[in-house]
Amino acid sequence: MPSVTADSNIWVSAFGYGGNPRRLIEMADAGEIGIDISEFIIDEVLRTLRDKFEWSAERLQEAADQMKAIASRVAPSRTVDVFKED
Repeated sequence: MPSVTADSNIWVSAFGYGGNPRRLIEMADAGEIGIDISEFIIDEVLRTLRDKFEWSAERLQEAADQMKAIASRVAPSRTVDVFKED
């Protein structure tokens, strides 16, 4: 089964708007593909939903539970800083 990493933008779009991002999440939930997720991505999604979309604590918990149930959690072995200072 193919596996992908859905970044925070995909998750936020899936939760907020549906469309193709939601379809990707549904495919993972159905076992058609695998999705990997890190704690950093989970935290970023929840922070965005709270700060920009004013989600309640209950909705945030539901989103966190859904991400953790659908995706396989991974821990990056290293981080890469791809932006150079001006």
